Amino acid sequence: MRLTVFILGLGLALGIYAQEPSDPPAETVDPTPTAPTLPPDTVLERHLPAEQQRRLGEAENAFLTLWLPAARAEPRGAILLVGDHGEHADWPELLAPARRQLSEAGWNTLSMSLPAAAPVVFGLDDEAVAERAGAREADLSARLQLGLDSLKGDSEGDLPTIIIARGQAAHWALKLDAEALGIDALVLFRPRAPTMLERQFAEQVAAWEKPLLELLPSAGGPRAGHHERALAARRLDRSGYVQWHIGDLRGAPETQTILIRRLQGWIERISAN
Repeated sequence: MRLTVFILGLGLALGIYAQEPSDPPAETVDPTPTAPTLPPDTVLERHLPAEQQRRLGEAENAFLTLWLPAARAEPRGAILLVGDHGEHADWPELLAPARRQLSEAGWNTLSMSLPAAAPVVFGLDDEAVAERAGAREADLSARLQLGLDSLKGDSEGDLPTIIIARGQAAHWALKLDAEALGIDALVLFRPRAPTMLERQFAEQVAAWEKPLLELLPSAGGPRAGHHERALAARRLDRSGYVQWHIGDLRGAPETQTILIRRLQGWIERISAN
């Protein structure tokens, strides 16, 4: 009897406890405040020496470039390095080590990024789309020309000028007037054309008459396009056109150093001719 009463009382107590409202869970508060995301230029300005920083352009079109003079009294020439879309002027793959290593080898170097892409607008007619594309091309060409003008302003005499362009920057470098701007050679690092312009890119490579070196991935990527460009160069007797197939440089500083040393040798050979 006593046992039965005890069990009934225990069950009643548990039922009452279960019906009591529980305290709301405490909110989890992250004690570390989230820092606002800074634009790439702002980060570079904070972390790199002021004497390396150069702003080109005017007002809202001004942009940051990174300048390093040649580590010798008489520079060998000038090299403009251009990052792909979304990359800053001190991008760790190729741009940052190349601008420093080539400067130490006797070249004036200037590194820069491409302007940010315009926001996508839907519902435009063909005329508006063509107008936006033309404005974009003019903006890109003007930025590259500002970089070249800045480099040439630091050089005395008629010194060789080379452009090293990554990704889609290769497409825009190929569209420049090499004779008018005094460009002596191009180096295209894993080049790619904007969407729908692959055929135009192949034609640009074939039409380029000055020394041109393509640094291409050793695996993956549109290898058929690489082969077609090589064949087109042979048909047109473009003896200055060269392809190198390279491995992945990410996280491999020794590999980058060796590649840039090879690149330096190629640049010096074609500049001596």
